[in-house]
Amino acid sequence: AKKLEAQLDEQMNSYRRVVATKADGADNEIESEINRLLKQLQGVNSQMQVWVSSGRSEVLSHTLTRHQEILHDLIQ
Repeated sequence: AKKLEAQLDEQMNSYRRVVATKADGADNEIESEINRLLKQLQGVNSQMQVWVSSGRSEVLSHTLTRHQEILHDLIQ
Protein backbone atom coordinates (compact mmCIF):
# COMPACT_ATOMS: atom_id res chain seq x y z
CA ALA A 1 0.00 0.00 0.00
CA LYS A 2 2.82 2.41 0.86
CA LYS A 3 4.51 1.76 -2.48
CA LEU A 4 1.30 2.47 -4.39
CA GLU A 5 0.64 5.59 -2.32
CA ALA A 6 4.14 6.88 -3.15
CA GLN A 7 3.61 6.15 -6.85
CA LEU A 8 0.27 7.94 -6.76
CA ASP A 9 1.82 10.95 -5.05
CA GLU A 10 4.50 11.09 -7.74
CA GLN A 11 1.95 10.80 -10.56
CA MET A 12 -0.29 13.46 -9.04
CA ASN A 13 2.65 15.84 -8.79
CA SER A 14 3.47 15.15 -12.45
CA TYR A 15 -0.16 15.78 -13.36
CA ARG A 16 -0.15 19.13 -11.55
CA ARG A 17 2.98 20.18 -13.47
CA VAL A 18 1.49 19.11 -16.83
CA VAL A 19 -1.78 20.89 -16.17
CA ALA A 20 0.08 24.02 -15.05
CA THR A 21 2.10 24.07 -18.28
CA LYS A 22 -0.90 22.99 -20.39
CA ALA A 23 1.06 20.30 -22.24
CA ASP A 24 -1.34 18.75 -24.74
CA GLY A 25 -2.00 15.02 -24.47
CA ALA A 26 0.33 14.33 -21.56
CA ASP A 27 -2.43 14.86 -19.03
CA ASN A 28 -4.52 11.99 -20.46
CA GLU A 29 -1.64 9.54 -20.08
CA ILE A 30 -1.00 10.61 -16.49
CA GLU A 31 -4.73 10.48 -15.68
CA SER A 32 -4.85 6.89 -16.91
CA GLU A 33 -1.87 5.95 -14.77
CA ILE A 34 -3.38 7.63 -11.71
CA ASN A 35 -6.67 5.77 -12.23
CA ARG A 36 -4.82 2.46 -12.64
CA LEU A 37 -2.86 3.03 -9.43
CA LEU A 38 -6.00 4.07 -7.53
CA LYS A 39 -7.70 0.83 -8.56
CA GLN A 40 -4.66 -1.17 -7.46
CA LEU A 41 -4.62 0.61 -4.10
CA GLN A 42 -8.34 -0.04 -3.65
CA GLY A 43 -7.66 -3.73 -4.29
CA VAL A 44 -4.83 -3.81 -1.76
CA ASN A 45 -7.02 -2.07 0.82
CA SER A 46 -9.80 -4.59 0.17
CA GLN A 47 -7.39 -7.47 0.68
CA MET A 48 -6.16 -5.92 3.92
CA GLN A 49 -9.78 -5.46 5.05
CA VAL A 50 -10.50 -9.17 4.54
CA TRP A 51 -7.37 -10.09 6.47
CA VAL A 52 -8.13 -7.69 9.35
CA SER A 53 -11.78 -8.84 9.46
CA SER A 54 -10.63 -12.38 10.12
CA GLY A 55 -9.66 -11.33 13.64
CA ARG A 56 -6.09 -10.15 13.29
CA SER A 57 -4.46 -7.66 15.63
CA GLU A 58 -5.63 -4.18 16.60
CA VAL A 59 -2.40 -2.70 15.23
CA LEU A 60 -3.23 -3.99 11.75
CA SER A 61 -6.72 -2.57 12.04
CA HIS A 62 -5.23 0.86 12.80
CA THR A 63 -2.83 0.51 9.84
CA LEU A 64 -5.71 -0.39 7.53
CA THR A 65 -7.71 2.62 8.72
CA ARG A 66 -4.77 4.90 7.96
CA HIS A 67 -4.36 3.46 4.44
CA GLN A 68 -8.10 3.84 3.83
CA GLU A 69 -7.85 7.50 4.86
CA ILE A 70 -4.93 8.02 2.47
CA LEU A 71 -6.89 6.39 -0.36
CA HIS A 72 -9.87 8.61 0.36
CA ASP A 73 -7.65 11.72 0.28
CA LEU A 74 -6.06 10.63 -3.00
CA ILE A 75 -9.44 10.02 -4.62
CA GLN A 76 -10.60 13.47 -3.55
